[in-house]
Amino acid sequence: MHKQFYRRKFFYWLTFFPLAFLSISYSQQLIASEQTSGTLDEVNIELTTHLGDQQVYIDKDNISFFISIDRPAYLYAFYKDASGSIYQLMPGMAQKNHFFSTGFYIPFPAKNSAFKFQVQAPFGNETIYIYASDQQQIIFDSLTNNQSLLQITETIKTIESTVKQASRTLYGHTSLSIKTQEKN
Repeated sequence: MHKQFYRRKFFYWLTFFPLAFLSISYSQQLIASEQTSGTLDEVNIELTTHLGDQQVYIDKDNISFFISIDRPAYLYAFYKDASGSIYQLMPGMAQKNHFFSTGFYIPFPAKNSAFKFQVQAPFGNETIYIYASDQQQIIFDSLTNNQSLLQITETIKTIESTVKQASRTLYGHTSLSIKTQEKN
């Protein structure tokens, strides 16, 4: 909040002061010092499903997730199935575009996506992890499976560390656990 006040102050100064080049130079120095200070601005992320939280999903159910963020950011989504395998969903086959603005819930996968998040074996406790960053391209160690999803060979802790270390000015993360089971 304090940093935004300074940016606004210098924007108004830029608008009304005849020696605008001075404010541009100082504003750029402020932004540069933020980027090198080692602290990351937090991105708040909300994640839910079309049925809300704490639901049980049955074999062949399609699940839609909804993501909301309070700052524009690149989002990275991972799915950890009941067997412990981790898959990268975004960016990837499920959602190629992974830069999002603020102000509304983002459906995931996108409505026009050919990818559908359908419940299938193995069943049990599963988790979706969402990470936000200012960096467009972060690469993770992976394998490719039959469905063209990237199966990640890193742990969730390593993924989180990788995204955080790659981020220069902002970072955020959240997760949502769901329970899946066979039809009775």
